[in-house]
Formats: sequence, structure tokens, C-alpha cells
Amino acid sequence: MNNEFTFKFILGGSLFFALIAGIFGGTGWAIGIGIAFFLVGLQMLWDQHKEKNKNTPSTSTSTSTSTSTSTSTSTSTYKPKRPAHSRQSMDTINFEYRTGEGIQGFYTVQVSTGITGNIKGWCEEREDSREFRIDRIINDSITRTETGEVMTVKEWRKLMRENNARNKAKAS
Repeated sequence: MNNEFTFKFILGGSLFFALIAGIFGGTGWAIGIGIAFFLVGLQMLWDQHKEKNKNTPSTSTSTSTSTSTSTSTSTSTYKPKRPAHSRQSMDTINFEYRTGEGIQGFYTVQVSTGITGNIKGWCEEREDSREFRIDRIINDSITRTETGEVMTVKEWRKLMRENNARNKAKAS
């Protein structure tokens, strides 16, 4: 479905529902319903546009030729750049989380800090640095993506403290 057709469909639907509202509820209802449906339609169109652009990663192809006439071609997929402070991760974990708005979802996070306080790190779903409150993790359950271990937040923090202590001992 192309964008021009979608826009005409949204406009036609808005006018239709505004007409129905005008017949049964008056001019105020007609204007209100028409605007509401038009805005919802535009939001849907915008979401469709963002999703389409998200699913078409940019690729770059580079060809290099050396003196021995060998050719190499590399294709890379789009990955957003992470801030420097989140590149060093303690662990990569997966958990089910409830946002402040009450929306539930699964998140995979490359943790930069989280032994105490909230868990902070690079969220792969949001493609951005995020902070997650411990009390909003559903069932207090974390899965380590490296090993597949399922553990509570308390158990995971204990493991991370032990790993940190081991790494410090190796370094000295």
C-alpha cells in the first residue's frame, strides 16, 4: 500500500466518521471526531514510515584491489553507534520489564553498571542507552544471554560482584 493511497484512505475515513458524528451528535462532535481520526491515521502512517525505514538497513560495499589483483568485497549491515561509556559491558542479559506506563516487553541489555542501584546499559530493542528500575523487572528474573542461566536479580548481582573481584585479582 503506497503512502498516497494510505493518506487518501485516512482522509476519507476521517470525513466519513465526522459525517456520522455530525448526524448523531452535532457540529462539535463532527469536528472533534474528524480531527481525532485524522490524527490517529497520521500517526499510523508515520509509524508505518518509521518501520519501513527501520527494516531497510543501509549497506555499504567496498572493493579494494591490491598489487596482486585480488579483490575483496565486504557488506556491512546498519548498526547504530553506541556511546563510548556503554561499549564496555559487564554482561548481556534478557528480562521482561514493565515500563512506568505499564507496558510490558522483553529487553536485551548490554549492562555497563548494575551491581547496585538500577541496571544501566545499551538496550538492543531501543537501540539506545537506557536505565531499568529493578522493581519493574517482572518475576525478578534475568536470563544471561551468554550462558542461558535464569536467575534472580540478587543472584545475578552476586555473580557480577564475584566476577569483578576475580578480574581485579587477576589484574594485580
